[in-house]
Amino acid sequence: MTTLYTIPFTCSQAALIVARELGLELTVDRVDRATKVTASGRNFLDVNPLGYVPVLELDDGTVLTEVAAVLTWLCDQRPGVMLPPPGTREAAVALSQLAFVSTEVHKTFSILFNSKAPEDFKAVAKEILGRRFAVLDQRLATQPFMLGESFSAVDAYLFVVVGWSRVLKIDLAEWPNLKAFTTRVLERPNVRAVIDSEKVRV
Repeated sequence: MTTLYTIPFTCSQAALIVARELGLELTVDRVDRATKVTASGRNFLDVNPLGYVPVLELDDGTVLTEVAAVLTWLCDQRPGVMLPPPGTREAAVALSQLAFVSTEVHKTFSILFNSKAPEDFKAVAKEILGRRFAVLDQRLATQPFMLGESFSAVDAYLFVVVGWSRVLKIDLAEWPNLKAFTTRVLERPNVRAVIDSEKVRV
């Protein structure tokens, strides 16, 4: 069976949400953040030498890293449910939004979590993040979710990374549509179930 490697309160949470929403059966192997040893006893660095999650190890031994790739593969198992069918204009739009969350939002948060990053650099990162939040807020002003009326893999990913604002004490009040979005997603039973399973305080 396909194995999903996770670490609580990281972007792997998005993969767990998507898998649960799609009803996919996966083996979940939790990685200890400090030791890089999985719950099953594997050295995670043998799976992904870079040491980060999520990682999907397929039945044939293929290893997929990077959030966008993992989410896309999961969605391809139930085409058209949480991402538009491949090859369509809508799929290209979805890919652009996944890439935006990954490169413009997630990576900016990574700077803020980096203990070695200078404080002035973090201040610049917060300014950049605010501008990205403004773009997201505008998109969510006219629709409940990133791709329109339906919850998608893009929303799962965005919800997880924006949720890191609580840890960093970034108040979302300046972006009311984005804040309302996080509340909306949090009301989904599968999202709650994943959060509860990881024992993450919200």
